[in-house]
Amino acid sequence: MQLAPLRRVGRAILLPPLAAIFLLEDLLVRSFGAAMGAFARLRLVARFETWARGLKPWQALLLFVLPVLIFLPVHLLAIWAFATHRAVLGIGIYIAGKLAATAVVGRILIVCRPTLMQYRWFARASSWVTRTRTRIHEAIAATAIWQAYMGVRARVRATLSPLRGRIGWWAAARRFARRKPV
Repeated sequence: MQLAPLRRVGRAILLPPLAAIFLLEDLLVRSFGAAMGAFARLRLVARFETWARGLKPWQALLLFVLPVLIFLPVHLLAIWAFATHRAVLGIGIYIAGKLAATAVVGRILIVCRPTLMQYRWFARASSWVTRTRTRIHEAIAATAIWQAYMGVRARVRATLSPLRGRIGWWAAARRFARRKPV
C-alpha cells in the first residue's frame, strides 16, 4: 500500500486547523507579551523583570514553566464547571485562563529569552518554531482568501486612518504605556 496519497489526504485535512491554531497561539504570545510590556512601566513589574533578566539559565527555565503550575487550578476549575453541567462557565474560565497564561508566558519569554537561548535544545526549538511560523505565514499569504482579506483590511485602515490614535481602547492603552513610571 502506498502512503503518499494517504499522506496528502491527511495533510489536507489536518494542516489547515493545525496552522490556524499555531498562528493564533503565535499571535497571542506576541501580542500579549508586547501588551504586558506596558505593565513593565509599573515600578514593581520593572523590578521583577530586572530580577528575571539576571537569573541563571536553570532559574529562567523554572520561571518559564511556573505559569503552567500557577494556572493549573484555573484549568481544574474549568473542568469542575464542565462536570457540573455549566459548559458556558467552563468555556469562559478556560479561555480566560488560557489568555492570561499566554500573556504571562509571552512576557516571560521576551524577558528571559537571551538567558534561555544558552540551552542548545531551547535555541534549536526556537529556531524550529521561527522557521515553521515563517513557512506557515508564507503558505497562508499565497492563498487567494488571504490576499482578499489583506485588500479589505487595507481599505478599512485607509478609511479609518483619520481617526487612528485618537479614540478607542488601543489609543487609551498606548497613552497608558507612554506614562512615566509610578
